[in-house]
Amino acid sequence: SACDPATGEGYKCMPCTNCGGGEYELNDCTATTDRTCKAVGPGYYSPHGENKRHPCPKGRSASAEASAQCMDCPTGSFQASEGQQICRLCKPGFYQPSRGSTDCLPCEPRTWS
Repeated sequence: SACDPATGEGYKCMPCTNCGGGEYELNDCTATTDRTCKAVGPGYYSPHGENKRHPCPKGRSASAEASAQCMDCPTGSFQASEGQQICRLCKPGFYQPSRGSTDCLPCEPRTWS
């Protein structure tokens, strides 16, 4: 369709571009400019087309500059804070058998790690 921001004539209007996965909206789409996007950065994620930046939840992390999703912390590790780029390993004497955990468990009596 033809449109002009002021008169409605003379230009072909284009749909606003959505940000890709791992990107968020830096500048909004207006009647005269398309949306600009930026990489979310480590510890954050943004699904394709959502255009918003979210911190990784506790128990998850994202190390890449542009992540569309966060990854669960693997077994033997945890993350107690939001917006982190790495998971932390359990200290000696502690363990974590589950993925996506926010803490480690103490070893039972007569066991070690």
